[in-house]
Amino acid sequence: METRLKQKDLAAVVAGLRELQVFDAGTNLVQRMLKITGDLVPCEMVTYGKWLKGDNDRPWRFRFLQRPASEQFRNHVPALLAHIHEHPLFEPMLQQVDRPLKISDLVAPRKFFRTGVYNEFYRRVGIQHQMICVLPKLPDARVVLMLNRRGSDFSERDRRVLSVLVPHFRQAHNHAWAQASIRHRQQGPESGFAGSEPELIEVGADLKVCQISARAISWLQNYFPGDCNGAALPETLARWMRCQSWDQTSDEEHLLPPQTMLVKNQIGRLEVTCRSHPDGSADLLLVETLHDHTASIARGASLTRREREVYHWMCEGKTYPETAIILGMKPRTVHKHVERIFRKLGVENRLQAERLGWKIKLS
Repeated sequence: METRLKQKDLAAVVAGLRELQVFDAGTNLVQRMLKITGDLVPCEMVTYGKWLKGDNDRPWRFRFLQRPASEQFRNHVPALLAHIHEHPLFEPMLQQVDRPLKISDLVAPRKFFRTGVYNEFYRRVGIQHQMICVLPKLPDARVVLMLNRRGSDFSERDRRVLSVLVPHFRQAHNHAWAQASIRHRQQGPESGFAGSEPELIEVGADLKVCQISARAISWLQNYFPGDCNGAALPETLARWMRCQSWDQTSDEEHLLPPQTMLVKNQIGRLEVTCRSHPDGSADLLLVETLHDHTASIARGASLTRREREVYHWMCEGKTYPETAIILGMKPRTVHKHVERIFRKLGVENRLQAERLGWKIKLS
């Protein structure tokens, strides 16, 4: 008979799912998943792990993030890799089992306690019971949420809670990978992503800015209150970046999908994607999406993407030099775009063009 969650458990799960969707400048997606899981299912440790297929010498590689972090766990990972083929849950993980599965579903505890993977790894880190949930379905890797506990085994209530959470975790995780993939594939001038070309900021291990463009500085000034001259990141952004760290002991494939920070203001939103490197440095990819109240006019007039951007800032009251700085172009180029905009809109001057845009905005 299937276990049904009590009302208080359902309320806690709903609150956890709301937390999953809420933006927090100090918390990335994986950290939120670890926190929500640990809060709803009592256990000593929750681990987000990525298993990568290796070579003959190292058949499997393992990258992980934990809550709470355990130095003892990290130190004994070589023993886990050496005996992973003995783990009862390893084959189901490779087959990408859909439902939460615990060790005791497959073998009796007494039999598990006689295996090498238990004696050389789990016993040494103080873990007796484990339940796993496979997250995204990737062709070259397995991403798994692992709940570890000593003492009593996981209950059917715990499994039911995870059964409700995991589909949402998978969706959020896959969405993060898809968004990151789109951003990194579409970095050229013809990308059209979010209505503007991305900007890249190179940051050192000390979070000092190594390279930044004028337009990126303008975006940071628009979306992060306070002084920003390009020499250092805004404090809110720097604080968020300090939370974007994980195991970087090798230069192999990164554990996590690039993490994204979303900041909104009255003119639009700025997405900041962080891609960390093994030496502690990072790249920040910035993409701005504008509140395009002129979209219907732009489509009707067949304006190009660049012309739409210029038209938007024209309707926001920006001068041509200001628009040139925001869009990273020369003032003369802005004038040429404006001439084409007037011709396509069938207007004679800027005032008439702006009236069309404001008419849409106020309707």
